[in-house]
Amino acid sequence: MAGANLAGTATFYLNGAAVGLRAEFTYMLPEDKRESLVGMDGFHGWKLTPGIAQVKVKLDNASDTDIRGMAQVDRIVAELANGKTISGGPFKTTEQPNADVTEGTVEMTYEGPNLVEQPTNG
Repeated sequence: MAGANLAGTATFYLNGAAVGLRAEFTYMLPEDKRESLVGMDGFHGWKLTPGIAQVKVKLDNASDTDIRGMAQVDRIVAELANGKTISGGPFKTTEQPNADVTEGTVEMTYEGPNLVEQPTNG
């Protein structure tokens, strides 16, 4: 797979509208969390809890950016340089948005029940 794009560019959409993605786009697909259950007499088994989807982004904080309006979104879509599309929703912010006026950015952390990863052309 020499020469294939693995990283670099992405196009990011909130509720169908393109948003300026500055940097630091990361995501976690919802996977169940498995924890060991251990008693005084040793291993007892596993505890399984549902996982959540998470998306962290650093976006442009332009004059028309509505940070509060971006706190709850029905759908997130990201088209990545590696040929994948990440999509899901609904999402809400789970951390206080962090606006950096020196860089003109705002960091958002979204969590929700559903996020999938698929080939962009598939």
